[in-house]
Amino acid sequence: MTAFILAAGSFQKLIQFCQAAGLGHGRLVIPPKVPDLPLKVLVLEDNERRGWLSYNGTAYLQERHDLPQELLKNIAIVENLVAAAAG
Repeated sequence: MTAFILAAGSFQKLIQFCQAAGLGHGRLVIPPKVPDLPLKVLVLEDNERRGWLSYNGTAYLQERHDLPQELLKNIAIVENLVAAAAG
């Protein structure tokens, strides 16, 4: 885990990904007691105005929680979104 010290006025935003109700044929149930889900991405700017994106990747989630492969496949798209946002 990485910690950042932010100056007053620095940008910080937490994006939380949730499954919209009614989408898809079947619902994937998030296993109980998995605090890392729903997946979150922390977006922040440091004192030198550099942008940072931080999230728990699918490999980490699999190792930590032994999640079903079907669930990992569905949340893996977030890694692509973060990579695209980072440029």
